[in-house]
Amino acid sequence: HETRVTNSVSQALSPRIGVSVTDTKVERPGNQPDETHRDYGFWVDFGRNIRLNYKAQRNLKGETEGDRHDEVNVTPGQVQGVNLGGGYTRNSWDHRRDQHAGNVNFSNVKPFQWGWFRDVKFNYSADTARDMDQWQRENRAMGLGARIGAFGFAWDYKSQSLPFGDRAIDRIFSFTTDTTGKGRLRADVSYNVRTLPMGNQATIRDYQITALPSKSWEIVHSLKTNPLQSDGNALLGAIATPNRLNKWNVNYLGNKRTNFGLAYEEFFNEQTNQQTSVLKLGLKLFADNPSPLDLEFITAESNTTGVMQRSHGFKLGFVQRPGPNQSLSFSFSNLNWELARPEDQSINNWNFRLDFSWRR
Repeated sequence: HETRVTNSVSQALSPRIGVSVTDTKVERPGNQPDETHRDYGFWVDFGRNIRLNYKAQRNLKGETEGDRHDEVNVTPGQVQGVNLGGGYTRNSWDHRRDQHAGNVNFSNVKPFQWGWFRDVKFNYSADTARDMDQWQRENRAMGLGARIGAFGFAWDYKSQSLPFGDRAIDRIFSFTTDTTGKGRLRADVSYNVRTLPMGNQATIRDYQITALPSKSWEIVHSLKTNPLQSDGNALLGAIATPNRLNKWNVNYLGNKRTNFGLAYEEFFNEQTNQQTSVLKLGLKLFADNPSPLDLEFITAESNTTGVMQRSHGFKLGFVQRPGPNQSLSFSFSNLNWELARPEDQSINNWNFRLDFSWRR
């Protein structure tokens, strides 16, 4: 029969430091291999929920077989205004296999001032895993932002790697000329250079300029190129679409009861050469009422199959503020085709929709 002997010690050396050791030996008769198991560790409490924990396990079977497990982590907490956390794990089998996994993150709790810079924010995080010499994942993110007066700016870096070396990187620079949102002229810019596997690159731009010539008028111009589309199966969780969207808006804000707006937008797909342009004229009556009346006139041109199409139409819509027992909404629209009408539509299309609900 086998003989098993275990010795264990666990002791707090002070209110903030503790150690533990466990040693187990298994002796077997004859040619059966003996075993040795050693577990040891320590912890240090720094206060403010910050605690460093370390533990190691070493297992031996006979004279040639063995494995080891090491683990160290820092519980999430705050130190001098910085959120901090992380951990590292290693699993190894003697002369056969090594696995490593680690993560770390830190960021400031509240924005702070540094010289001329106000509202300074920073963050860093990493999550990595490696099996022997093969990376299983390598995700990193870091960022820094601040403002000088009303001018705000930020820089962000994100990278993700998958097995066999596929990697994507986002380098994003953004700024706004007016963090208060009250200036007569404001520019909001985001510029992202994305590096894709095989060295390909995509430039992702998002610009918006807002001008207030007077208290009653607002002019907005925006441009987006290669906007990101969420995709859980893609690196960095999104793909860059080959689209460009250009918009102009002129809005009248001088009357609380009546809103007026003129909008023009262009869309272009660089892969399919699909191109559309839309001009909209909108009027909202009783805008300060929970049940406004909307009127919209639209003219559009498109070139999706190499043939230019043109149409115009209007829409009248009303949505009543829902009551405790009933709701009412209706819309009335018309669409006229001027050029290259689709075969499944008539030249003049009328639509009416009414929604009403009531309960006792």
